[in-house]
Amino acid sequence: MSIIITKTDLTPSETLYPTEILYPTSSEWSAQFISNLYIGSSVVQKVYIGINLVYPPDLTPPVITVSPVSGTYTSSVVVTLTSNETATIYYTLDNTTPTTSSTIYSSAITITSNCTLKYMAQDQYHNYTSIYSVAYTIVPPNLYPSDILYPSDTLYPNA
Repeated sequence: MSIIITKTDLTPSETLYPTEILYPTSSEWSAQFISNLYIGSSVVQKVYIGINLVYPPDLTPPVITVSPVSGTYTSSVVVTLTSNETATIYYTLDNTTPTTSSTIYSSAITITSNCTLKYMAQDQYHNYTSIYSVAYTIVPPNLYPSDILYPSDTLYPNA
């Protein structure tokens, strides 16, 4: 982590003095560094620097669960994607590779025809999942001769 303070009119004799540092107690916390910027003995500006830290750092990508799994279905399928942590899920339905510019998942996806759903996710700490894909095949139910309704026998006298 680095903190950069940019002020173009500072000279080497000017000093940034810390006045207060706040440290909440938890594994994920925020601190605010409050300082006065002095030129000589005069305060010219109060500086606030916010720091968000996670200790230990989160290096694990999110785990995404898809339901239902890929397969062959006889009618449309409503697909849900869920994450085990706060994450943004990106997806495509045209077999292209998803990127952070792809559609963001926000609600269930209805699949009405054959397609391949590809998805990936990024958590709040910029950990990315691999790219996953699931294929859905939609096949209408089979029709058998016994399922067909014929008009009255008068049209088919020899049947």
